[in-house]
Amino acid sequence: MWLAGTLMRQVDSHSVGRRTHGLGGAALVPEVNLMLRRTLSFLSLSALALLFAPGCVGYHAYPPIEGYPALSNPNQVNVQTVTVTAMKWVLPRYAPDGTVIWDLPHNPEAQDMAFSVNMPVGVKREVYLRSVGQMSPNARPLTPETADLPTYHIVRVWIAGDEAKVDLIRPLPDIGASADGSVPTQGLTVNLRGGFKPWHVTAHKRWAVGAMEMPQAYYLPEATGREAYYERAGVEDDPGSPQE
Repeated sequence: MWLAGTLMRQVDSHSVGRRTHGLGGAALVPEVNLMLRRTLSFLSLSALALLFAPGCVGYHAYPPIEGYPALSNPNQVNVQTVTVTAMKWVLPRYAPDGTVIWDLPHNPEAQDMAFSVNMPVGVKREVYLRSVGQMSPNARPLTPETADLPTYHIVRVWIAGDEAKVDLIRPLPDIGASADGSVPTQGLTVNLRGGFKPWHVTAHKRWAVGAMEMPQAYYLPEATGREAYYERAGVEDDPGSPQE
């Protein structure tokens, strides 16, 4: 869009120049003007197509942001990639038992603790299983059976070109239960860069305990008949289903 706008301004400037220099006030030849504008329209549409194509980086926001022109599909491959990358960076530093490895004496057993992950609402079963499995061998999808494990929650994912942010919540079981009996939590914002290069973490922010609002619990969806068949057959993905 920036390129198309720049070329449009150049065409307008060229038109003025042709009117005032050598054409005695005559307008730019209509056929040439029309051809240039059609070319610019094609470039603009092509830029939009690239922006929102499933395999391209583009703009993504989950949950949707009102007035922000972005896709909001939690199954999109780049949304899942930045989510997994953020979690793989967080887990060795913010253990499921609540310890911060670079701040406090670390319990080596914490690295072997099972924990659950609450993915965004709308994530398909196969995507849920694949992404959580990529985070850690100790990660479990959130289900009624795993709800009592220390749980990490994916709150927000935002991607704009080669920049991304992931808001997530980590458990703090080591500081005791809250007044209502729930496990205290702390929000983290993880900043990433990547896009057409591999995503990597550049910075992160710790929020005050309890400051980040907890998302709703979204359990791993039940397997449909077709999904159940392929799971029983030991096939990770239904070969008849296109990848996101």
